[in-house]
Amino acid sequence: MRREAQALSGRAHRRPHGFTRLELAVAVAMICILIAVLLERIVYTIELAEKADMERTVATLRASLYLQAASLIAQGRQHELGLFAEQNPMDWLSGRPENYGGEITELPVGNVAEKRWFYNKITKNLIYVVHNDRHFRGGNNDPKKIVFRVRLVCEKAAPGDGQCESIGGVHLEQATTYSWFG
Repeated sequence: MRREAQALSGRAHRRPHGFTRLELAVAVAMICILIAVLLERIVYTIELAEKADMERTVATLRASLYLQAASLIAQGRQHELGLFAEQNPMDWLSGRPENYGGEITELPVGNVAEKRWFYNKITKNLIYVVHNDRHFRGGNNDPKKIVFRVRLVCEKAAPGDGQCESIGGVHLEQATTYSWFG
């Protein structure tokens, strides 16, 4: 009888098994917060990867340009450096990037152009259209694109008209201002 009384009194003081509604609501809220933070970090990392890929492509293009220019200079063909300003920079590479959209006369509209490189045959500009732009601030004309162009370095200007008589080098320079994660 004593055992039965202890068992009955023990049951009365025991807590029911499982979560209370409040504990369940707190657990669900915490899980939702963790998922939101995780998704934000994933989006941030994807955008950071896009920026790194764009910068890697530019660095590869610059290295290719400088190697070809050095080769021309070593061969005594400096006068041919001016041809680089007329060429599509993607032609300097042994293989084009997967996200190269081709040569254009005007930029495609919408999502078709995002995260792609284009070469404008008229303006002679190489254009990158940003896709993940939460941390990107572009120029006023088109806030989602970065423009590059070849700039000739004039070693000697002709007297009078200021035309470049002797080209000393070439650079692939950024033609628009932007800030990405900065």
